[in-house]
Amino acid sequence: MAGQRTRGARAQAGIALLLVVWLLALLTVIAGEFMASGRVKAAAENNKSDDLRALALALAGYRAAVAALDGRIEGLELDKEDRLLLRYSGSTDGVAAAADDVPLGDGTYSWRIGDEDGLVNINKAQRPVLENLLRQCGMPLGAERDTVIDSILDWRDANGDHRLNGAEEDYYRALDPGYSCKDGPLDVVEELLLVRGVTPRLFTGGEKDGKREPGLRDLVSPRAPDQPNAWTAPQDVLEACGLTRPVPPARSGAPSRHFVIVATGKPAGGGPPRSLRAVVLREDAGDSRSFTLVYWNDTYVPE
Repeated sequence: MAGQRTRGARAQAGIALLLVVWLLALLTVIAGEFMASGRVKAAAENNKSDDLRALALALAGYRAAVAALDGRIEGLELDKEDRLLLRYSGSTDGVAAAADDVPLGDGTYSWRIGDEDGLVNINKAQRPVLENLLRQCGMPLGAERDTVIDSILDWRDANGDHRLNGAEEDYYRALDPGYSCKDGPLDVVEELLLVRGVTPRLFTGGEKDGKREPGLRDLVSPRAPDQPNAWTAPQDVLEACGLTRPVPPARSGAPSRHFVIVATGKPAGGGPPRSLRAVVLREDAGDSRSFTLVYWNDTYVPE
């Protein structure tokens, strides 16, 4: 009997030891999960903090760009690399409408200004101009280009009749998820991504054979004038519209009204940058100027 009690006690002790081992293992796993969760949470908080700092720096860049426009500008022109130059009153040379890696706090900001009035009005461009624009974006002649052109024309016209290669309500409703055809003018350039045949690559542009091809967003605007400002239009726009830049410029062209601002903030410590794109309407009244924000995108992804 004593032997049996001894063996029973040993068995119970073994079971208890096993339970303790399992309990310790379980606690170790739980502790590990808490530690991992804490690290993930801390990393998420750090990423959020970096993102907010990057956005704040980008906003500082936007403010600096508006300040650069808030001067008495007598002319606009482009340099040899198609970068905008501002010619202020009393100055004979244009000033670059851009700044790179300006230190501020625990990071830097950059900004550049473009002339939106030097782009093609996507709501008024006719077929020949659209054909040329798509060619500048690297799209060759063929059914694919015809589909994009007809679909843009169908998207912005007021009727429900689709062109030969276009698309109307029936096409867009059959998509997953479906949506309606605009049948009206585009309000923002990103609407083009809803149009049949317009791919992200066609919209944003990209590299091909070591050379960058522009995207539609680089060449068109829903607010541009009937004819682009030839002084500030990119070369691709000039070629698409059959225009020639005034050469030699006896004076810079008259200032435009709509300006594109792209600003980027880079936080210190290697955090990811954040960019925004805005369009401001500048209106002059004597020696004073006012600015109206007409477009804002603070999740902009630059080229």
